[in-house]
Amino acid sequence: MIAHPWLVSVTFAGDPWAAQAIQYDRWIARSGYLEATGEEYGVGDGPAPEAFTLDGGFPDAGGSSDVALFLAGAFDAGVLPAPAAGDDRLYVLHLPAGAPLSGMCTTVFGFHAAAAWQGAPYGFAVTPECPEEATGYPEPENLELVISHEVLEEATDPFAGLSGEGPAWVISDPSDPWYGPGEGEVADLCEGQVAALDGGAYDLSDGGFYASTIWSNRQAAQSGGSPCSPEPAGAYFNVSPRPDEVHEVAAGESVTVQLTGWSTAPVAPWLLYEMAYFGDFDPNAQFPDGGTIDDGTSLPVTLSVPTGTAPGSRAEAWIGSYADGSQDITSFWPISIHVP
Repeated sequence: MIAHPWLVSVTFAGDPWAAQAIQYDRWIARSGYLEATGEEYGVGDGPAPEAFTLDGGFPDAGGSSDVALFLAGAFDAGVLPAPAAGDDRLYVLHLPAGAPLSGMCTTVFGFHAAAAWQGAPYGFAVTPECPEEATGYPEPENLELVISHEVLEEATDPFAGLSGEGPAWVISDPSDPWYGPGEGEVADLCEGQVAALDGGAYDLSDGGFYASTIWSNRQAAQSGGSPCSPEPAGAYFNVSPRPDEVHEVAAGESVTVQLTGWSTAPVAPWLLYEMAYFGDFDPNAQFPDGGTIDDGTSLPVTLSVPTGTAPGSRAEAWIGSYADGSQDITSFWPISIHVP
């Protein structure tokens, strides 16, 4: 773990959102958010972040090796503080619009990774500014969601891939339906479920922030509510699939899974939608009757494997639950398919 992340905010000259990014890094490190969401994983608040503004020379955000080379050059040049063994530094690179973003801002809106400098391992997160039409959120809300997502994941799953290091808090069992992008890291499992912390426990005197919710093993063990922390205010509603397993489906075939709606308090009927898919193909989830479900009612969903899909392929459809008339995701449940 990175028990007490010492954030190093890295911004670039001319970025109109640089001040907001630095302010948010300070908030996330010292507000109690890390303690509230990461305590069960051994992560808590960190020291006051350091902030540095660099002149141009952006790394290509398309690959972690490019970012690691960029950071090594900055350490060698003395423009960024170098990591030392055990100092818990976590570098957060805020890339402005116009920076090279190979492969970013389409299905991936940020990432985290690790490297070593002179034998000292360190973590970093990359948070580019992506257009609203790609993310569904305007700035600075998108920036805040990506920062909180990537910082928590690097803190709870650091240094994976480095010599002698392995994954930490992840789902690593492919037979688990929740095994998916990032091998089920803590923020991926609550993707799209936003904690609007304005006016709540994490409010600032000058206004609140948005933040990613994080998977909680404790809350998940207490069935009947949200598995994500901070737990959303008001009623929580979702669906449960039966059977809840990785489905073996041949190329050109389909599978129908029964979904049952449930909620923690009375709510109006809600809409189901394939909010995203991950893997080798789109299962193209199809619902009858417009995909409307209610607490205690059931609805089938059919998922298909395209003809010609190679054996060994895998895909995961996230079945999102939306309040009627809203574009905001309230919850989701994954359905996984494997092609034998």
